[in-house]
Amino acid sequence: MLEGIAKYLQSQGIVTFDSTGANGDAFIEVMPDSPSNAVAFMSSGGPEEPGVRHSFDTRTFQVLVRGGVDPRPPRSRAEQIYSALQGLTGVTLDDGTYVVAIGGIQSGPIRMQPDVKDRHRFSLNFWVRLRVPTANRV
Repeated sequence: MLEGIAKYLQSQGIVTFDSTGANGDAFIEVMPDSPSNAVAFMSSGGPEEPGVRHSFDTRTFQVLVRGGVDPRPPRSRAEQIYSALQGLTGVTLDDGTYVVAIGGIQSGPIRMQPDVKDRHRFSLNFWVRLRVPTANRV
């Protein structure tokens, strides 16, 4: 799912994602030290246990946006990500994941403390309702 979301944001011109992790500025489950301007997609579980009769799960994920010593560019990028994902419905991502809906857990980016290199960071948290068929749920 996270890779599909990263690819969706790349199609919107917000991030550059390379699934090998060798290039680009968007990463899955890790925030490397370089490049300074980077976005990380982190899984964070879900608010409820999945149902057993229907093939839909609700999960949560976090998006971390890092920039330089000026907080305005990473804040702007975080706002672009929020705008692109908040309220997204009925979309099949490149990885085949069907998104029923995505919503923000809070209404916009949250400023985090700068890292040890004084690079500004922002956090976004979302819930996502997905179609997740399993061997026992169609």
